[in-house]
Amino acid sequence: MLSCVSFKLWKLSSWKVWNLSPQAHSSVIEHVKVYLDLHGSCAKAVVEAVGLLDMLEKCIKKALTDANTGGHQNACATFWSFEALWKV
Repeated sequence: MLSCVSFKLWKLSSWKVWNLSPQAHSSVIEHVKVYLDLHGSCAKAVVEAVGLLDMLEKCIKKALTDANTGGHQNACATFWSFEALWKV
């Protein structure tokens, strides 16, 4: 479980993603939201244990600055899913 969760979240929140198109930004941040909604409560301890919390927070903050309206809306929704698990 640990390696699966850490790899998936690392891959999703990797900074390499932000060099892609605006549609990719929107898709990735939406996928992070779905992942947090489905697995967040179960994976919370694992995310904290392997140090992915900071990476996820940076990913969401970066997405919130996205100029693309769709990407920004998805980032806001993702932020609220993140905030429900970890009070910012």
